[in-house]
Amino acid sequence: MNKHSIKNVCLKGSLMSGLLKFNLVKNELREGIWQLSVREFGYVVKSKPASLFVQFSSNLIKDLREKNSVIENFLPSIGSAKLEGKVNEKKIVYFDPIWYQITTPDKEVCLYFKDPFDEKLVLSECEVFVTILLQRLL
Repeated sequence: MNKHSIKNVCLKGSLMSGLLKFNLVKNELREGIWQLSVREFGYVVKSKPASLFVQFSSNLIKDLREKNSVIENFLPSIGSAKLEGKVNEKKIVYFDPIWYQITTPDKEVCLYFKDPFDEKLVLSECEVFVTILLQRLL
């Protein structure tokens, strides 16, 4: 992939597991400096009405925080949205581009969906997709 290239990746599936995965064909994130941005989040409410907040985080972006006087690794939020609708309702949320530097490159891209209030994985009978952009700087 060329310098300053942008790669478009769409992760899709059910929120019943609280995460989505996508395997990159090549492990191109290992070479150079890369950034990630969330472009859009779409969903279909499946079996019962939904109304919940979700925060996205990725295995590719880690940081440190102090919690209970202990420094720990964590996956910071890279986007938030409200997942709300009636059964079979479809919605999409677009994000302004905010670029996060990838700190832990991997061949597998994972997106986690957490409740911002208790940090537990959001498990919902919704089908979702998230489009992320990967940009190589160097």
